[in-house]
Amino acid sequence: HILLSIVTFSVVCLAGVQALYVGVSNYLLKSKQTQGVLQALPPLESLERLLFQTLTLAFILLTADIGLSFYVFHRATTMVYWDKALLSIGAWCVFASLLVGRKWFGLRGSIAIRWTFIGVFLVLLCSLYIAIR
Repeated sequence: HILLSIVTFSVVCLAGVQALYVGVSNYLLKSKQTQGVLQALPPLESLERLLFQTLTLAFILLTADIGLSFYVFHRATTMVYWDKALLSIGAWCVFASLLVGRKWFGLRGSIAIRWTFIGVFLVLLCSLYIAIR
């Protein structure tokens, strides 16, 4: 369970960094600053495709992690981890919405970037919550 959580957290953080790259690239293209950093980055479509591939992997890993957590901790008599579970399920819903929005509605751009950051923030809160306790 711990190893799967670490791998899931790493992939989610990687998705956050990729969302940052997509955001910077999108901003530079809209402000017509095509020199410098933008030339070092791949095309925006490639960055977005890679972002959603990473989000798909993060969604699969988060699904497995939540399922395994409920299996391992289902006998816990105290409600110590319910708030962490709710944060995890919230992140799972955000990533599911992103993937469904991309597939059915063609979601991309700044909306996808913002929602990716929200999902990453929720996973980060889950991790910090356990570290604080």
